[in-house]
Amino acid sequence: VGLLVVRAVTRENAWGKLTINETIVVALALGATTVLVGGPLLAGAVLMPLLFGVIVRRTRRGPGWKPSYVYLLPVLAPLAGFGIAAVGVASLPADLVAFVILPLVGGLGLPLRATIRKHFGR
Repeated sequence: VGLLVVRAVTRENAWGKLTINETIVVALALGATTVLVGGPLLAGAVLMPLLFGVIVRRTRRGPGWKPSYVYLLPVLAPLAGFGIAAVGVASLPADLVAFVILPLVGGLGLPLRATIRKHFGR
């Protein structure tokens, strides 16, 4: 709420693009509240898509490689896993896929692709 007040007072267009500093403030606020409410697993599930979204967006603005926003889908899996658990239809295989396999694939996929592109030019 404080961020919206500051934006409304200091900017002509309060609904413009977020700066990187505002993104950091939002991430800190989300991280702190989700750690207090649900622990580090919930904080990671909430912050990982935000982090990957910022990385993909900032990389796309530069010259050269334009990574796809599809890299965000695997890191959204823990949020889907929490949704499945809240409904009450969770199982061990679904939890393993949602909380272990897909986040690992997503978390390693983007850096691995960037490294391959940097070293091999592909």
